Amino acid sequence: MLKYKHMNKKTIRKLKIAFIVLFFAASLMPLVLMPWFGNQEAESDEADVRLKPLFAAGKLDLESAGDYFAKKFALRREMVTAGDLIKAKVFGVSGQDGVVVGRKGYLFYKDSFNDFLGRGGLTDYEVASLSYNIRLMQDELEAQDIDFLFTVAPNKNSLYPELMPSRYRPNVSKRNMTRLKPLLERSKVNYLDLYELFNDIDEVMYHKGDSHWNNTGAALVAGEIVSALGRERQSYDDGRSETRKDFHGDLTAMLYPAGGNGKAAGTAAVNENASGTAGGFADEQIYYDKMDPSVYNRRVDVSTLNDETGELETTDIAAYPDWPKESEIVTESYSGADGSLLMIRDSFGNSLTPWMAEEFGEALFLNGTPYDIGRAVDEGYETVVFETVERNLDRLISDAPVISTTDQCISGEDAALLDRLLAPGVTKEQYNGSLEMAPSDSEFDYTYVQGTLDPELTDDKSKVCLVLQSKETGDTEYHALFRVSTSKAAGCAAYLKTEDLPEGSFDLHLAYTKNGEWRVTDTLGEYDSEQADE
Repeated sequence: MLKYKHMNKKTIRKLKIAFIVLFFAASLMPLVLMPWFGNQEAESDEADVRLKPLFAAGKLDLESAGDYFAKKFALRREMVTAGDLIKAKVFGVSGQDGVVVGRKGYLFYKDSFNDFLGRGGLTDYEVASLSYNIRLMQDELEAQDIDFLFTVAPNKNSLYPELMPSRYRPNVSKRNMTRLKPLLERSKVNYLDLYELFNDIDEVMYHKGDSHWNNTGAALVAGEIVSALGRERQSYDDGRSETRKDFHGDLTAMLYPAGGNGKAAGTAAVNENASGTAGGFADEQIYYDKMDPSVYNRRVDVSTLNDETGELETTDIAAYPDWPKESEIVTESYSGADGSLLMIRDSFGNSLTPWMAEEFGEALFLNGTPYDIGRAVDEGYETVVFETVERNLDRLISDAPVISTTDQCISGEDAALLDRLLAPGVTKEQYNGSLEMAPSDSEFDYTYVQGTLDPELTDDKSKVCLVLQSKETGDTEYHALFRVSTSKAAGCAAYLKTEDLPEGSFDLHLAYTKNGEWRVTDTLGEYDSEQADE
């Protein structure tokens, strides 16, 4: 009470009342201001909520109302940003589970940390299955005279560990990509090593507040892809460029939602941040003159897929700078480039799209799973480039790509051996597994084959094939299967084009190798083309 010794009791009472009024006013402000400053756009679609009826089945649903208020109270983004900014700048920690604050203001995506730390990675069998599947894709495409190139976009912390917080210790030897690379080399996969590319450059080519490379990195990668395909690369940097601090990254949007449009802008080579300048939260971005939409529109015609109608529609690039993010894009170049490209890509590939589109006379860019590389065969594309980010490598063994496989992995001598093993009266392997065929539940006109593999009878190097053996004639047809893994068991799968399957009724067998020797199972299931058509 010493500081109040010169105040009378009346003044002290007024100060106390004023403090109480201010306290309640501040506490009620988020609720009172909701009609004007509430209901802000959520940081992501996953975080969004909708207000449900307060009365359900005659009961007051306060839990729903509380959840809605927690996500939609007035000035929420500003308050969240202020709190996270204090945590990051003062204490060097992140206020969001999905983002980690590193050194020199760099942010990192937490989903990449298992790779960085070398923990919880794929098993040796799963890494071997990655190599097996990629090589099988290459074999099936090359059998159709289609060139194939595989590349992996490195996680940001894999390239720049010195920018990570010191409490995280990298374990390079146990990373999935470290273990996969020698298998790709041994299998002679056409692989472009982007880790070596970036490690040879002192400059950091990833954004501070984004998980992706910047425009300079994208142009560099695109040029290396073109060179790896044996094509003459164009000059991306003609000396005319502009650096602007206007790029609002995905990690910045997660950590500081009031610093931009509230949702991650992503990285697109022609994206200039739809929400405008984000002030101190923005990254620097280099914009080359060649990337200007008004210039680019005169060199490439672009069509994007309308998700509602399923039709490709011509897009005015100058009026639609975010076109590289679309899930399906078709381009035609007017710059005199030849050849055709199908590119499987993810968010890293979004920024490559404008560069690659100009390198080929025609191009198709696809984003999403299952990976529809079979369109290269169906639509006559001459080259397939498959790009994926390091942290998503497991997606290549979670399901088979969409391509109707053949018997490429079986030599003529092997086929003769398998036919003998499948003959009546010959003892087959007692197989602890399953196999079934059914029409695909996706939009593809394919029949989906899936089965489980017996770990006692297969190994890391096993080749796996479906055998269709006619019930009438005993004739056989072979289709290579991709190796897939789930949380429950190792398995095999493939999408086979229904119209290419033979007519009739068939017994289903698995042909597989163990220690390099082919074996076959007894009948594991049946397939009837007439029932499949129904």
